[in-house]
Amino acid sequence: MSVTHDDYRRARHIAEEAGKLLAAALRTSPRGRPSRSPGILLTGMLLALDTRGMATITCIHDILTRELSLEDQWDLGVRTAGTDGQVRVLSRADLYNMTRRITDRLDHAPIRTPDLSDGERDIRRVRLHEITQALIDATLMPRPEGSADFAVDGTAAWAFAKGLPGAAYTPSDLDTHEEDLNATPDVPPQRDRACEESTSARAHRPTDAGWGVKTAKLGGRETYFGYDVQAVVRVSPRKAPDLEPALLQSLTVLPAGWDFVEPLLQLLDRMTGGGVPIHRLIVDRHYSYKRYDRWVSELLQRGIRQVVDLHSTDQGFLDWDGGLVAAGWLHCPHTPAHLGSIPALGPLATADERRQFALRIAERQAYAAQRVDRLDATGRIRFRCPALNGTVGCPLRPGTEAAALEHGLPIVTPTGESPLPRLCTQNTVQLHITTAAQARAMKVHQEHYWGSPDWIKDYARRTFVEGFFGVVKSASATGHRRGTHQFDGLPLVTLVIACAAAVTNMRLLRSWHERTGRGPADHPLLQPDRPFHGFKDLTAIAQSGKLDPVIGRDEEIRRVM
Repeated sequence: MSVTHDDYRRARHIAEEAGKLLAAALRTSPRGRPSRSPGILLTGMLLALDTRGMATITCIHDILTRELSLEDQWDLGVRTAGTDGQVRVLSRADLYNMTRRITDRLDHAPIRTPDLSDGERDIRRVRLHEITQALIDATLMPRPEGSADFAVDGTAAWAFAKGLPGAAYTPSDLDTHEEDLNATPDVPPQRDRACEESTSARAHRPTDAGWGVKTAKLGGRETYFGYDVQAVVRVSPRKAPDLEPALLQSLTVLPAGWDFVEPLLQLLDRMTGGGVPIHRLIVDRHYSYKRYDRWVSELLQRGIRQVVDLHSTDQGFLDWDGGLVAAGWLHCPHTPAHLGSIPALGPLATADERRQFALRIAERQAYAAQRVDRLDATGRIRFRCPALNGTVGCPLRPGTEAAALEHGLPIVTPTGESPLPRLCTQNTVQLHITTAAQARAMKVHQEHYWGSPDWIKDYARRTFVEGFFGVVKSASATGHRRGTHQFDGLPLVTLVIACAAAVTNMRLLRSWHERTGRGPADHPLLQPDRPFHGFKDLTAIAQSGKLDPVIGRDEEIRRVM
């Protein structure tokens, strides 16, 4: 497949600002002979991923020196004129030197840079993020007014090498109720001597990849050796799902098995600090494992509301000041006990299972207290008795029994306990999280009642981030999977993953624009392609047959220069 000038134009646009930032990060002295810009490597990565679904040095070099037109090679710096007048063509050694410089200047994992100061480590981490964010920013478009919802999810990125023998997956102990703490990985770490030997022979420092656990293709769980990618993807409003494309806004790459909470919160802070508002964050059950003080409380302090599914460990009633809390919501003290646990639906649930689930949720929601004030960053939330809200009848609330009978609503029967719960006597009652059990019960509180039709529609937008990962890893699209590249170390792995994300963004943006026509008319990635009729752009001299096409092109360009 040939690389057209428009392919090159788009890749050059995406890599332009990131290439400048990368060059500044690699620059050690303003003196000396200027070297080739590392933007060449980024442009080559983008083109290789876009056209071949690969990003190895050999593939990148082949595309840059064989499939780019000569004009574009000169424009990018793949071909340069030496002081002796000879043409110097980029070599594979030049690309390898760029990767070594990137590793030397941006490596920050403690295992690979034990002597690095904490200050320098932070500087390198920030620089790497700025470079990867520049790649992604070049593919974004302004969001529609009022759009500020995102979905976040993680995906596994296999390392090129396999893990060392004797390594084991060790889950975080920061969230002691996580299911992972008692889980045994389905597949134990396997030793690959040939891979280890080749890795140790070519690498001058230990790998910073780690062991992690991911969902297997056929279900269940399996271990993998590599990196964890946490991605934040834009989601459209519920009533206008095609209002904007599901573009990746930002990402962070960590060694597998590392705790991602603090890095992800830092990523969200960079987004808001850069002028990107976040209203709601849609997450899956993996994030609901996290302790209230480490995750939900931190989101609330930032003004972010989560939309989250429940795990089996989040089921059941908690007695709180006489009321019953389930799914992060206060209920009448006399809610039937069998409604305490309503297992979440699986992805293969039948229509009958979905219908039964909806009936049970509706039955329990009738007993749910009316939320008067949302859960705030101090751990306070206010509710009103469901009888006063008109969803049940209660003899303790005069007039509510007759209304319930008229509308076919349930009527509760108080047991005569004394003193009565505050929910039964006061107009409103405020709950304040003070214990670990209360924090755990409220860590899944959200805007819509879990399992309700409104929650289902809200949570369904998480498919935006799942769809993005699907495009990234699809063999017919970007094709980012194990074997896509042969890089080692967080800086290079992060750059190639960011390039894959940028290519995916570009594809999603262009296909959405072709379908809807709503993209910005002046966006560089949405400009129409010019006709492409052949493998090379030939000059009049080359077409005449007087000179070999390649030689003719070089000669003409060199004369102009």
